[in-house]
Amino acid sequence: MDTHEVDERRRGFLKQVVAAGALGAAGYAAGVRPAMAAPTGPYGVEVLDEPIVLGSGERLERRTFAISQTFANAGHSSIIWVKGNNATISDVRLFGASDWVTQWNDTSAARRLQPGVFGNTSGIRAQDVSGLTIQRVHIEGLPKSGIAGFGWTNALIRDVSINHCFSGINLSYYTPNVNVTMQRVRVHDTWGGGPKGDPSLSRPGKRIGGGGLVLNSLRDSTLSDCVATGEMFGAFKLTNPHRVAVRRLRGAGLQVQGVNEGVSGAGMRPASDVVIEDCVFDKGLGSSPTVNGANCMQLTKFVGSTLVRRCLFSAAGTGGHGIQVVDNSHARIEGCTITGFNGIRGTTPAHALHVELKSSANADFAHVNTFVNQRRIRLQGP
Repeated sequence: MDTHEVDERRRGFLKQVVAAGALGAAGYAAGVRPAMAAPTGPYGVEVLDEPIVLGSGERLERRTFAISQTFANAGHSSIIWVKGNNATISDVRLFGASDWVTQWNDTSAARRLQPGVFGNTSGIRAQDVSGLTIQRVHIEGLPKSGIAGFGWTNALIRDVSINHCFSGINLSYYTPNVNVTMQRVRVHDTWGGGPKGDPSLSRPGKRIGGGGLVLNSLRDSTLSDCVATGEMFGAFKLTNPHRVAVRRLRGAGLQVQGVNEGVSGAGMRPASDVVIEDCVFDKGLGSSPTVNGANCMQLTKFVGSTLVRRCLFSAAGTGGHGIQVVDNSHARIEGCTITGFNGIRGTTPAHALHVELKSSANADFAHVNTFVNQRRIRLQGP
């Protein structure tokens, strides 16, 4: 069976699922059967045995899926794969495992062919598509990102919640992501397995996963009213953004990185025209050894023309600088409140602002911001 035939078969499967509606056990299409023991859902729970593929203009709406223990990966790296433009996923709930599954630690090619969710599987994946809409969706219990992809154009992601996946949303850099709007995305407690990663406190003997929202190569995009809390490597990270507005985020911190590490960053134009405003970056909203010792906000590796205003930065009794600007990065910071960064960063004292390595911040930083319980305000490095 060639790839075209496989895609057509799955597209037919999807249409049958939508047509089946609430017909009950006798009405479910092949690959979906009533759950015997699964989370409750507003639309009736169905057990999903194979990936769903969405083509251009197709919609997946008002479904609740629990993933079968014998799920057939069939070469895909997601539960729902978007392969066409103008697709919509709305009012969908997707439940994987209740705890990290040991087999997810094996991501070899041979493991992909065996039954059960593969260790590199995300909830929803979309690559090089336009007009994507994902709204009122809940995803939990997967070994990779809740939502992943790259090359999005004119995408709307809103009212999404992701719990207990390795990361929340991960947009890769391979193709720019243009005119992406993310609103009211909430990520809580990322998880991982194997020997790597910070140890989990909520799941003794287990590991913490990656970041809440890790977004690469955004262009002309907006990120607003998003929340990342609980155990995770970091709350928010933007790499190589251009003309991006970040508003009213809540989480343990934000990193803006101008270009990628290594060879892939050599041809990138440094980040520019980033506005960060009305956010709350409180390190008490996150939990991990990495979060505890990290800077609350870091601008690094060629970030230019950045404006940070009316944000709250709180140390919540942890270490790290309030704001660090390094590696040829530049920012104006005004109207912000910075509190409690009196601990250490590594082996040196922490400050409200640390600037070094051919970088800069506004000279009036100490006069246009408010400091509460903040003994050390500015540190100019080498």
